[in-house]
Amino acid sequence: MYPDTKISEVTMYRIKYAVRNKSRSFLLILISFIFISFIFIYLDSIDGNYRALENLGEQIPVSICLTDVSGIRQQGLRIQEKTADHLEQLDVKEKVLTAESYGNVSRGGQDKEKISVFLTAANDASAFLLEPESLTVSMEEFETMLSEDAGVCLLSREYAEERGLDCQPGDVLELNRYSGKYDEIGQVDGFEKVASTQIEIGGFFQGRVYDSIMTEEPNVICSADWLRGQYAAEGKPFYYSSARGVVGNPMELNAWKEKARELSFFPMDTQKPEDIAQIALSVDDRNYIQTASKIKKNIEILKIFVIPVFVLLILLEALIFFLSIHNQKREIFLMRCLGMKRFEIILQLLLEGSALAVIGSGAAMAALLCAGYGFPADTWLKVFLAFMAVQFLGSAFSAILVCRKNVLYIGKTY
Repeated sequence: MYPDTKISEVTMYRIKYAVRNKSRSFLLILISFIFISFIFIYLDSIDGNYRALENLGEQIPVSICLTDVSGIRQQGLRIQEKTADHLEQLDVKEKVLTAESYGNVSRGGQDKEKISVFLTAANDASAFLLEPESLTVSMEEFETMLSEDAGVCLLSREYAEERGLDCQPGDVLELNRYSGKYDEIGQVDGFEKVASTQIEIGGFFQGRVYDSIMTEEPNVICSADWLRGQYAAEGKPFYYSSARGVVGNPMELNAWKEKARELSFFPMDTQKPEDIAQIALSVDDRNYIQTASKIKKNIEILKIFVIPVFVLLILLEALIFFLSIHNQKREIFLMRCLGMKRFEIILQLLLEGSALAVIGSGAAMAALLCAGYGFPADTWLKVFLAFMAVQFLGSAFSAILVCRKNVLYIGKTY
């Protein structure tokens, strides 16, 4: 072995050489920076598509609604409680349910005249088109009223003025409830009394409630849970008039549809006449499926090119470090003349190349972290180690190839 002083002198020489040749050193650092950045950006592009696919249901929800068997009517249906409860089994989120009831009202202290009324119950304010300015209560109070099982309602301002009901919030109305009898085509053909009860006026609303002129506008709005409880207390069958929501996990849409087929929904047939008692399930998944298909295609394309792209980067990286060492024949000749062994020279070259690669790749990963790229720790480590392994092999091959030549041959060719 040669004295440590000689090795240290050569080491200092390599450091000074790297500093002196700033352009070459900066180029190797920049190449490492670019390669590492490209690899992680490519991987993030794949992960980004997966994330977009997982979150697609939030951006493009798969909406469902119950319709009559013809698929024409979505309001004014006769949906049995057990049919509406199927939506729980199907993991339907953001359910919006409505129910309807007929009746008449009167107010104590007046002439007790019975005034006909059409009542609509719901579990969520989104069942209606009412804006905050059309309510005498806040939207939060309206939401709370519909979500609770309490006998509180909103009364139509136009209806109260037209029928001469001199009412204020907090007043109590005597309500006689009736359920409609329907003919074969779904038209009301008589009424059956359910019960008498009281309901408190919580406030007023004005304006249209629905966007369809085919849907009957309510005079009273109350909680669906409260109305359902009233029918249950009298032992009377309760029916919802509409139901809609969104699929909880659209990623499992095929399994969801298969489960839906097992439940007691009628198959939709546009050739059949309207029948409000035969309930079908309508799923609006066209936009979701189209977008999901595009994202899956992007993922497939990116995955197909993963290996070719990475192989190309590896070959380019190995070639660059190979050429970098191959162009240092003059320095290798000088080190050989100073008496250093081939192994020691190869080690010096590898350490120099690895140091520059570590600086470049480390800077790239730091920049990516600051830019918000998030990968698991093992992913950062695997990519870094793979990059360093390729760099080391490319440098080692070039160093061995050059250093195995006779010193006189190296001197003639540099």
